[in-house]
Amino acid sequence: MDELITVAKQSFMDAFENQTEPENFQAYVKNAFERTTVLAELQHPQAIFFFLQTEDGETVGYLKLRWDRSEEFFPTAKAIELQRIYLLEKFWNKGYGKILLDFSETYSREQGFEWIYLIVWYQNQGAIKFYEREGWAIFGNKDFHFGNEIHHDFALRKSLLVTD
Repeated sequence: MDELITVAKQSFMDAFENQTEPENFQAYVKNAFERTTVLAELQHPQAIFFFLQTEDGETVGYLKLRWDRSEEFFPTAKAIELQRIYLLEKFWNKGYGKILLDFSETYSREQGFEWIYLIVWYQNQGAIKFYEREGWAIFGNKDFHFGNEIHHDFALRKSLLVTD
């Protein structure tokens, strides 16, 4: 659990610390990466975490999948949310994001899900372009309360059904 807290907190800070109001950012980080919060996420029966490590055992990043709240976007289909996919900054732009994304799709397909989706901040244009290059498409919106800010997010999805 300690490694997850360390990697999750640092990778989130790497991605967003300079893009939001400092008070909102610090309040979010303090709550989101608290031991009790992370422990509750780890114990959730409809969520799973995966780490990605280099051949030398250095942690590159992680992802979290959950399948307990897809009804908002997929009321009749079996869908899974890629809730988190984060890399430590020193591993950005080296192909590791694609490895994590491909893994999330393969794992989800093997578990019998029809769709995979994620929510991404509309200002995170680099991530949006990456997902679109990988075959994901924007299909909706969702607001995310971040302290006293409301972040407008895009919902992106990808079909996991194999077609010939």
